[in-house]
Amino acid sequence: MTDEHYTYKFIAEAGGLSQDTVTHSKDEYVRREGEKVISTNTVEGYYSIFKRGMKGV
Repeated sequence: MTDEHYTYKFIAEAGGLSQDTVTHSKDEYVRREGEKVISTNTVEGYYSIFKRGMKGV
């Protein structure tokens, strides 16, 4: 799950991965497709916690 940056599509295609995107430029931050929730919040939260752990609080 990524935002709309074009390199993510290239990486997914090159690696044979599936990809779902949200379009931040159109104020889309979460999208639901049936039971599936598409959002980048989990990834962003992971990296913020990782950075705090590496740099310290």
